[in-house]
Amino acid sequence: MDPEAGERSVSRMTLRQILLSGLDVHFDKKFQRYTQNPDGTVTAHFADGTEATGDLLVGADGTSSNVRKQYLPHAKLVETDLFGVTGKLPLNDETRALLTPQMLRGVTMVFAPKGINAIFHVMEFEWQRGQTDPELVKAWPGMTFDNTRDYIMWGFGSHRRLLPPEFMSMPGPALHHLVLQRTKSWHPNLRTLFELADPTSCFPLNIRMSEPVEPWPSSTVTLLGDAIHTMTPGLGVGANTALRDAQILGDNLVRMRFLTQSPTTSVRCMATHGMQS
Repeated sequence: MDPEAGERSVSRMTLRQILLSGLDVHFDKKFQRYTQNPDGTVTAHFADGTEATGDLLVGADGTSSNVRKQYLPHAKLVETDLFGVTGKLPLNDETRALLTPQMLRGVTMVFAPKGINAIFHVMEFEWQRGQTDPELVKAWPGMTFDNTRDYIMWGFGSHRRLLPPEFMSMPGPALHHLVLQRTKSWHPNLRTLFELADPTSCFPLNIRMSEPVEPWPSSTVTLLGDAIHTMTPGLGVGANTALRDAQILGDNLVRMRFLTQSPTTSVRCMATHGMQS
């Protein structure tokens, strides 16, 4: 299979564990603003009164990025008026029997009247079948690998006008009930896939996008991922693009360090991170 045309399932929780390994990470901090200092450093200020100073601030805090709002206030978001609900259920013998062979290959789109749509994404992980690379596990001493098992993720999408005004504040069970009500006439297999989802796994999504902005002068502040180019969550494009942004940024930081400083000089990089959509 062509590695660029193929698809591999990745557990986001396990990926997060790997990426966070060895880093000094502080959780439960709400970024408010930053200041750029005379000595070339940048300081991030948080809601609890604390602050952190480094050589570079990376805004990786999602679609509603507070870093972007201060740094590039002209970079606007566009409402698509498309909202969604996502849910998750185990992939096992019972649920596998509800899927067609084509659906087992990855992502399947479903289009219904009135602009309603759905996606079904089958996630299968190699380590569940005893194919974990032991050398990979050894490379991360002390790591607790995520116990995620094969699962099916579905997403239900609808236009704003067809949803209740309080949609974005509805709890998981209420959203699950809403999806069941809106799919009464769908194929029984799809209905069962909706029904078997854990109601507490359901959450709402406001699908927005960003408008391209002209290149801006480089400084001690930058942005990556949805914080600067928000895109829909389909096919994991947002996450994949954020990883590509991070790789490009990292490569350039290493290149500039060797061009302008001693290779032993470190760069203090701060990143704000959020799960906002």
